[in-house]
Amino acid sequence: MSRADAQRRTGADYVRAAEAAFYLMTARIAIRCVPFRQLARVFTRRVPREQSTSAAQARAIASVRRAVTASASRLPGQTVCFPRAIAAQAMLRRRGVSSTLYYGAKTALDRRLRAHVWLRAGSEGVVGQEIASQYAVLASYSSANIGTTSRKGIQ
Repeated sequence: MSRADAQRRTGADYVRAAEAAFYLMTARIAIRCVPFRQLARVFTRRVPREQSTSAAQARAIASVRRAVTASASRLPGQTVCFPRAIAAQAMLRRRGVSSTLYYGAKTALDRRLRAHVWLRAGSEGVVGQEIASQYAVLASYSSANIGTTSRKGIQ
């Protein structure tokens, strides 16, 4: 396969990018206007139906990651980690993939507190995972259908 073929986008890619842009903008607005306690309820909503195979889940995760990353870089203003994680979680939920949103913090060299949000689906990082190891987890919000939801720290 040539490089041009590998980078050729399909109609489905554009639809996913538009979906990601919608969720990113909605998340940016919600973060400013909705109390965190109500947002946390959204983060822990259960996945209505689980994907049947791990291969289908892996494809869904990869396509959502690409769409969120591409759309976030093209939207006006700055789309930081928090709305990216919210958008990716919403998109994965629609595709039957449960995920966990992590909220972490660290003290920077200038002694200011820095926060970061990342999303994992099982053991696979979806968005924000590249620097997640630098942050202490304050809270996690799971959309998994099994077990109990962990909401540590922030309420």
